[in-house]
Amino acid sequence: MIIEEWIQAIFETTKEMNETLIHGNFERFEDLLNNRDVLMRKVDSYKADIPDFTYSQKAKDQLKKAFQIDQKSQALLKKNIDEAKISITRIKKNKQLSNMYQSYIKQTNGIFVDAKK
Repeated sequence: MIIEEWIQAIFETTKEMNETLIHGNFERFEDLLNNRDVLMRKVDSYKADIPDFTYSQKAKDQLKKAFQIDQKSQALLKKNIDEAKISITRIKKNKQLSNMYQSYIKQTNGIFVDAKK
């Protein structure tokens, strides 16, 4: 059955997403996320066309495992996002401090002039 293959692909993609996230390959993670989204839409479309659709036990197990892996990935992704926010804030503060000192002192012919007076 074709839906079984899609669910298997969702599971495998989810595992690979987790691995790429652990290794910090965010571009690949984004590609895999988009691919998984396409697969999930196919499954949803297939289910919508069949009244009283039910998953096989194997499909349920794979989806459950994929969900568990996804939960771990979300925690790791949140940690990476928080670290990125801290880095961005630090860079902004350093840039502001740098700009403050550059505009405060001007050098002309070896003489420092206080621009604020």
